[in-house]
Amino acid sequence: QALRQRASVPVVAGFGIKDAASAAAMARQADGVVVGSALVAALADADSADEAARRARAFLSPLRQALDD
Repeated sequence: QALRQRASVPVVAGFGIKDAASAAAMARQADGVVVGSALVAALADADSADEAARRARAFLSPLRQALDD
């Protein structure tokens, strides 16, 4: 909250965002969330671009839904 009061730009959080619950919890305190390591891990052993895209959608869809709710 102290950072948001001083910042003239949106404040986003990017540590510990690993699932829909953590994204939604952090979004209550920040203007946005950044997903990095958890998404990379979900894509790590994809066999093809199509498989990577499917995994990205499967991982990100619940996060998006949680943020929209």
